[in-house]
Amino acid sequence: MKTQINRLTAKQHVQRDFTLIELMIVVAIIGILAVVTIPVYQDYIVKSKVSEVGNLVSPACK
Repeated sequence: MKTQINRLTAKQHVQRDFTLIELMIVVAIIGILAVVTIPVYQDYIVKSKVSEVGNLVSPACK
């Protein structure tokens, strides 16, 4: 009976852990997303700053 309990807890322990390959896959996915999204975000920031300058200058021209 006690060996069955030990086996169950050992199996449950194995199922909760992440393997190294799973963690490496997650890191790779995050890296790919960062490579795609950072340039898009930087372009968005530049466009918003240009738009803000235009909004600040246009009342002065009137």
